[in-house]
Amino acid sequence: MKTEFTIRRRRDRGVAVVVVLAIISIVLVFVAANLRSLHRLGQEMRMIEKKQVHRLDLQAAGQAISNSPTNVAASVSTPVSGATNPK
Repeated sequence: MKTEFTIRRRRDRGVAVVVVLAIISIVLVFVAANLRSLHRLGQEMRMIEKKQVHRLDLQAAGQAISNSPTNVAASVSTPVSGATNPK
């Protein structure tokens, strides 16, 4: 014979299961949103890194050209031995 107490207890268990499933679904939504955000952040970081590497490569190439021996020799005049020094 089922009493009112056992029926109420079953309902409480059913409500508890529904609440736990709701909480689990909310947590899964948060996890999915965080994974999406992390993926986009990773993409953005890769893009920024590529831009920085490109910028630094251009700077390094520019410094290598300005520090090359031909440019340094052209910009500095060295006296030729045996030349007279006008006064």
